[in-house]
This record gives sequence, structure tokens and C-alpha cells, in this order.
Amino acid sequence: DAFRPRPPRRLRALTGHALRIIGQEQIASMFAVTVKTINEWQEQGMPIALRGEFAGGVPNEYESGACIGWLVEREVGKVWRRKP
Repeated sequence: DAFRPRPPRRLRALTGHALRIIGQEQIASMFAVTVKTINEWQEQGMPIALRGEFAGGVPNEYESGACIGWLVEREVGKVWRRKP
């Protein structure tokens, strides 16, 4: 059997110079995706630093480093699940 490293249980969030992103439109722009994709990612567990009030017009807030870390972890997990 060839040695195969195990995937990391949890990648550390990138916190060096994290920015607070306000609103789904801005976080979508940062990742070059649609707001619909951001909604889907939130359902899949993308972290929200501060949940806004839709009815009150207060947008969600996101920590860029935590969101980047979540996306990297998600994508690495996909690769590990595909390998034989």
C-alpha cells in the first residue's frame, strides 16, 4: 500500500489581514460569483460574522479570512473525496 496522507480535519481560517465585508453583493464580487451562489454557500456552511435582518434591510457581514478558509477547506474536501 502506498502511503497516502490524510486530508486535514480543519484548515485554519486565513486571518492575517481579514476584512469585514458587508452585504452579499460585496462578498459575491470578492469571489467573482453570483449572490445566488453566496446563498447556496451559506446553506452549505459558509460563515457569517453577523447575520443581518432581511426585512429591516440590514445586510449580513462576513469576515473575508473565514470565508476564504471555508472555501479552501470545502474545495480540498472535494478533491480528497474524489481520489481512489
